[in-house]
Amino acid sequence: EGLTPAHAQPPADVAELYSREAAQHCGVDSGQVRIEEVRSPDGTTRYIVYVPATTDWSAKSGDSTTDMTTNVQAMAGNDTVMREMVRQAIADAGIGPDDEVMLVGYSQGGITAGSLAADPAFLDDVNVTALMTVGAPVSDFAIDSGIDVLSIEHEQDLVPDLDGNENPATKNWSTVTVDYDPDELRKVPELADKTDAELDEMFASAGAAHSSVAYAASIGLLLRGGNSGFDRFTSKNSGFFSGDLAKTRDYQCKRKRH
Repeated sequence: EGLTPAHAQPPADVAELYSREAAQHCGVDSGQVRIEEVRSPDGTTRYIVYVPATTDWSAKSGDSTTDMTTNVQAMAGNDTVMREMVRQAIADAGIGPDDEVMLVGYSQGGITAGSLAADPAFLDDVNVTALMTVGAPVSDFAIDSGIDVLSIEHEQDLVPDLDGNENPATKNWSTVTVDYDPDELRKVPELADKTDAELDEMFASAGAAHSSVAYAASIGLLLRGGNSGFDRFTSKNSGFFSGDLAKTRDYQCKRKRH
């Protein structure tokens, strides 16, 4: 059973795509991989794979696949339990080598998704055509030039800078850098359910610019104001944002202990 109910329709835009991504890890001990099967009007079946972010910040390795061990191993360029979880989920879903796949990841999920999009062995089996990362250090990954990429980063978020480089400025890779503005974000509908005290606590945090809630608010603000990077990504990958949501599959696992 998934962490949240399945949706009735494909995501309508980048904001919905991100909100579904964030739901794969928020408030749980270990995140899940969700795969949405989208049957488009052109008769093509496409798949959106949501990769969860960090849920356990302990320095000690445990059962959780979304812990600090995964972060350290992924940033070092090593294989991880989360990469294996994504591979197994895709295989279990019966996704064929010619089926179009979009990977979506925030923070650790973005690291995992970006590393897979740069892995020739993975791409031999999985036809990744689109990738969206949020708040993730992915510039060091040699992502295949045939994959259309959208990266969203807060200017004040230190996490996307952990790799020490900027994302390549290429025709297939758009990076939308957002000026993190707490005063402006307080007004957005995405945070309307939070009290002033909750907002004060959130924005006072040292890691506030990396908060998944803050990113949701910024993405919503940009979408309503119009953003060329968002427009380009949704237009180029329109088949993932339209049609019928035929099936939703959710996958959870534990790290095998030796």
